[in-house]
Amino acid sequence: MRLAKGLSLSAVNTTSNKGGRPTKFAAEMVDRLLEALADGVTLKQACIASGISESTLGDWRDRYPELEASLAQAREQARQKALAGTKAAGEAGD
Repeated sequence: MRLAKGLSLSAVNTTSNKGGRPTKFAAEMVDRLLEALADGVTLKQACIASGISESTLGDWRDRYPELEASLAQAREQARQKALAGTKAAGEAGD
């Protein structure tokens, strides 16, 4: 899964962290999240699959608003896969 156009992970500024835990926001984590969503799982399941909490995803959505386009694209891919499966089943007479 590729990140949506305009989503730049280079924008992560780990030096501005004021003593908190280092961010998990990295291309590999986001890709895992998006792949899970594209497979049709819920946001909660996608977070579990990618090793983050739902609150972490919420923080990312606030901090990186450009992530929304990638999330929407992954959900649309899941929807298209589901529609294709339904269509194939209908054509097969199942």
